[in-house]
Amino acid sequence: MKKFLSTTLVLFLALFLASPIRAQQGPVKTAQVNSTFYVGAVNGFYPTIQSAVTAACANTHAKVVISAGVTPGDTIGAVTSGCSGVPIVDERNGIPAANYNWTGAAYAAVSSTSFQIGRASCRERV
Repeated sequence: MKKFLSTTLVLFLALFLASPIRAQQGPVKTAQVNSTFYVGAVNGFYPTIQSAVTAACANTHAKVVISAGVTPGDTIGAVTSGCSGVPIVDERNGIPAANYNWTGAAYAAVSSTSFQIGRASCRERV
């Protein structure tokens, strides 16, 4: 009986140590979880407005922000593909920021006091 228990214990430990449940070491890669996509030369930001818009369109309730002092590799007028619900917030000329919405063909400045983020509407002074 003692030999049976020893053999069982050894087999159990061998199975347990060989299982894939053990913790893995190294970095954990996750997708971007926030919904603000920044344009700029900082590591982790998007180098062009178009690249930030393309990434933001794959997310729900996202927006693209061009921060003060940023000189992107393109212009808002050069963006050729966008999506409704992903506005561009241009903070380069100070606050209040200029807001742009996708018209179906290009991004256009919002002339009223409201702009759309995803499905929700926000009110801001322009």
